[in-house]
Amino acid sequence: MFRKYIVIVLGLFYRKPELPKIRFLGDYIIEGAKLSDVDFIYNRIVEEADAGYFNDRFSNDDLKNGICDQILCTTQLRKAPNNKGVQCGSVLSIVKHNNLSIGFVWCREISEENDSGWELYLTSFAPEHRGKGLGGMSVSYMLNLIHSEFDIYARIYKNRPNKPMVQILKSLGFKDCSAGNSYLDTTIYKKSALKVQSPVNGSY
Repeated sequence: MFRKYIVIVLGLFYRKPELPKIRFLGDYIIEGAKLSDVDFIYNRIVEEADAGYFNDRFSNDDLKNGICDQILCTTQLRKAPNNKGVQCGSVLSIVKHNNLSIGFVWCREISEENDSGWELYLTSFAPEHRGKGLGGMSVSYMLNLIHSEFDIYARIYKNRPNKPMVQILKSLGFKDCSAGNSYLDTTIYKKSALKVQSPVNGSY
């Protein structure tokens, strides 16, 4: 709890400009996630993990504090610690319908010794709002925000193929690059570096 207040205070001093708010498909709005969205995002992550679309470790209660901490840091600082504790760029957008949160998209910077770029980390929408084109529009919104000079990756778990997400990725220029992939349980998709360049580490 004490760390939560520290992050919030830091956010007051180092907060980035708010992400643009965009209305689409009539009553839907996409904008930057806020402190009030942390619980919604965490609950959607757990539901998707239970359904097999996300890593099943996400539904482990022992990881709740760590996941919520990453979400909190992202909403306040646009940075979050990776699994090694290194602060990396991190962006979360929330999709709302009639002022109710119904989905999110999360992108994170990859900061490994032999790898760099960004990852389309997690995205989820409430079941009743799927099949309307929200996923493609929301992912496109995030990719336009990042403007990364690095490649962007996405992972799909093989044990629960997500055909709608695969279609979205392919429509946005992602290619299957799984050859030589050490993650045998996932298919890796890659979108080559965007032409528009800007600094990374959350400075977009």
